[in-house]
This record gives sequence, structure tokens and C-alpha cells, in this order.
Amino acid sequence: MLQNVANFQVRYLLQDVTTTPGIATVRTVDATAVSTNWAQVQAVEVCLVLYGSEAIDMPADGTSTYLDCDAASTPIDMAALTGTRARRMHIAFRNVFQLRSQGLIGSVLNPA
Repeated sequence: MLQNVANFQVRYLLQDVTTTPGIATVRTVDATAVSTNWAQVQAVEVCLVLYGSEAIDMPADGTSTYLDCDAASTPIDMAALTGTRARRMHIAFRNVFQLRSQGLIGSVLNPA
């Protein structure tokens, strides 16, 4: 499978039920927020952070940073990490996979 995985997250992009026809509103949620509204899922965002297997010299001045999967957090300083991830290069891979090509209509937006 995979080695040296620092983080793995899957988030879902949902079309909001209050969307007016022709104006799509999409929000990002985790699996618990999807609940039974799987028909409203328009895309899936996958994020994977991998780290190297060899220790390298990194400057301790805070310039060796990366953004974790949430991308909104404070950058993580690779020089300050401990344990097996200490002094290892980290790279975040993100991709969005579209599941549906058009916006939702009818009963999916307004379930009876």
C-alpha cells in the first residue's frame, strides 16, 4: 500500500439545497455532514500528505513549511517535527474529482 503517510483526508463538495436554478452554491463538508444526502455530492476532494524516508538538513528559521490537508491552518514547520517525521520533506497532494457534470434539479434539491 502506502508508506510515510502523514495525513489523508476526504471531503465532499455538496450542492446547497437553497441553490436557485442556474446559480450553483457548493460547500465542502466531511462524511458525517453528508448523512443521507449523497445525491447532493457533486465532487470529492482527496488530500494526501507524504513524507520522505531520508532525513535531510533543514533550516531552523521557519522557512521549511507546508500546508496540511485543511489548507487553512498555520503552515507546519518541517524542521520542528519530531519522531519518524523529523527532518523529512513533506509534500501535500490535493485533487478534486467531479462526480456529476451538471447541477441538481427537481426532487434531489427539494426531497418530499
